[in-house]
Parts: sequence; structure tokens; C-alpha cells
Amino acid sequence: MISIAKPDEATLKTALNNAELMTETGHDHQHVAQALLYMDERNHLMSNIVSAIENYLLLENSEQAKNDLLVALKRFKTFENESTAQVEAELTLDQT
Repeated sequence: MISIAKPDEATLKTALNNAELMTETGHDHQHVAQALLYMDERNHLMSNIVSAIENYLLLENSEQAKNDLLVALKRFKTFENESTAQVEAELTLDQT
């Protein structure tokens, strides 16, 4: 696997803005922009889960930390379910 350097904030922001523009204007024929936007949101949600796990472990299993972790997991699952439903809806439209 190729090792890729993490982009700085400005570079990432530019890439995400361009990805949004590509999808909005229908210029994402290879779905690279769609994949980038999806993975960025997924990464953000996964980072929230990691932070919640760290807090849960550091705070010696506090109820608040447990609730925060459950909320982060629920947001991730909701995102995944909505993303899957959206893909299925698009496939259905493509077949008609």
C-alpha cells in the first residue's frame, strides 16, 4: 500500500470544496469527489468515536462518558444507514 502524507487543513479544505463543486455540477464521472466527501464525513464520525472511547477509558467508565460514546456510535450508524439507503435509491432511479 502506498504511504500518503496527511494534507494540511488548507489543502484538505480546498479538496473538499472542489469535491462539492464537482458533485453539484455533475462533473464527478468517476465518483472520486463523492468518495472523498463520504470518507471525510466518515472519518469525522470515526474520530468522534475514538475521542469518546478515550474519554470513557480515562474517566473510569463514567455514565456521561458512556452516553457520549453511545451517541457517537449512533451518529455513525445513522450516517452509514442513510448513505446505504441513498445509494440504493440512486440505483433504483438508474434502473428506471
